[in-house]
Amino acid sequence: MFFYPVLTDEYQFIGQVLSLCQEINTVDELANRMNLSLSTFNRKFQSSFNISPYKWMIKKKTEKVYNAIIESESPLKQVADEVGFSSLSQMIDYCKKHIGMTPGEIRKQRKSIPDMN
Repeated sequence: MFFYPVLTDEYQFIGQVLSLCQEINTVDELANRMNLSLSTFNRKFQSSFNISPYKWMIKKKTEKVYNAIIESESPLKQVADEVGFSSLSQMIDYCKKHIGMTPGEIRKQRKSIPDMN
């Protein structure tokens, strides 16, 4: 019972982060929405997730972009709009930096993998 308040607080923090992360674009925004100072938020986040909030948000955004590219047959310009980029060239630059391939290369690679169904 001794750890119950601490664990409950941590689980609430994690739950709040996970529910807000879909609609938040920056660490500052997330800290503000959670009514925490940036330093307190960073400390709690690092303790709960064992990664910096910035790196975690980049990882989540990269997963979202990658999945949107491989799961959609929509034109890449439309995918870029849907995942929040202001232009296709911005998404291309992001993919090159964080995935190591352009969106077109990602789709091409995905299509070359046989479907296991």
